[in-house]
Amino acid sequence: MQKRRKRQLLIVAGLIILAGAIFLTTRFSVWNKQQSEQEQTADELPVVSVFTVHPGETTTFIPITGRVKPASRILVFSEVGGVLQSALKPFKTGVSFQKGELMARVDNREVSQNLRAQKSSFMSMLSNLVAAISIDYPKHYETWQNYLSEFSPNEKLPPLPEVSDRQFQLYLNSNNIYSQYHSIRQMEIRLAKYGIYAPFDGTLTLANAEDGTVVSPGQSLGEFMSNKHFEVEASIQPDDLHYARPGAEVTLSVVGKNDSFRGNIIRINEKIDPQTQTVKIFIQLKENKLLKPGNFMKGKLKTATFQQSVKMSNDYLVQNNHVFRVEDSVAVLHPVIIESRSADSVVVSGLEEGMLIIDEEKSPAFEGTRVNFSNR
Repeated sequence: MQKRRKRQLLIVAGLIILAGAIFLTTRFSVWNKQQSEQEQTADELPVVSVFTVHPGETTTFIPITGRVKPASRILVFSEVGGVLQSALKPFKTGVSFQKGELMARVDNREVSQNLRAQKSSFMSMLSNLVAAISIDYPKHYETWQNYLSEFSPNEKLPPLPEVSDRQFQLYLNSNNIYSQYHSIRQMEIRLAKYGIYAPFDGTLTLANAEDGTVVSPGQSLGEFMSNKHFEVEASIQPDDLHYARPGAEVTLSVVGKNDSFRGNIIRINEKIDPQTQTVKIFIQLKENKLLKPGNFMKGKLKTATFQQSVKMSNDYLVQNNHVFRVEDSVAVLHPVIIESRSADSVVVSGLEEGMLIIDEEKSPAFEGTRVNFSNR
């Protein structure tokens, strides 16, 4: 009887141990499966790139590009005909002249001699007239005698004495004094055109005629440009015109070089270019020997400054005025205030220090998605 009872106890104990082993094995298998599923779920979460927000002062600019042009450039023409003669410097491309310096002249010997003859004839006329004035209009004698004493055929014709006496004016006119005087002045003006003078400091960039060439009235002799003052012709969008006021400072640099130049807007065209739908602005540059006409320059024009703001790509915006931030590994839509917008970037405010912003283009449906992220 005792043996039978003992055997029953052993069987029951074995069953209990077997059941416990089965239970422990099952629980371990479930736990291991849950762990595996959790690890697999974490591996499958989308990975997004984020950046940490540090709001501060943001200044916006308009990009500027254009070419350097001389501020002053003229075509050189001859107003008279004759043989071209060089002055102290040769009339050749690359030669520089200072303002008022004689660049070239047209042979004026014939005209000059004719002018002297006219002045000598006028002097003879005045001598006869002064003698008659001493008798007919004695009160005017001294004035005209002094004028005659100072007159010289080799000097520029001095202005005639002023006459307020109407009768005396008619007397002078009847003796052809005024007509002869203005005829000589006209010849003096024409004689001055035989000399070609530099209108400003500059360089002859093109010479179409050489010393000894016979030129005709109106013939182009070359091109002369300033070598001290330059300007840049650039184009901007019409919507940005309220930033491009005369006097506004622009920072520029020659493409491919590190030198920086400062200039100021001096002129703005009122007409929109029908081809490019842009407006021309002209930027004056200070004298600098490093600049040459034709240099291609790029730069920027300051527009506005915003406080507690962040500049980012337009692609990061969702629904035009939201961004995605990451909070507890979840993508959350966050509203922002648009301060400024350009073709490829936007300046926004309404973000707090340390926020993680997703810098990838996402659709609104991405909200609430659990994510893994990497901070750039």
